[in-house]
Amino acid sequence: MKQKHFIDSHKGVTPIVILLLIAIFNQWENPTAWVYWGLHGSYGVLWVLK
Repeated sequence: MKQKHFIDSHKGVTPIVILLLIAIFNQWENPTAWVYWGLHGSYGVLWVLK
């Protein structure tokens, strides 16, 4: 596996992992968690799309 694919897959999975953590810790009403998900999630998706 090329290093690029390894990095892309991890950055692409970031939004899913953050949602999983929000669910595990039951933080659905926490605005900080949603801002974190929005920033890191969009960054990960945009990284993969580049």
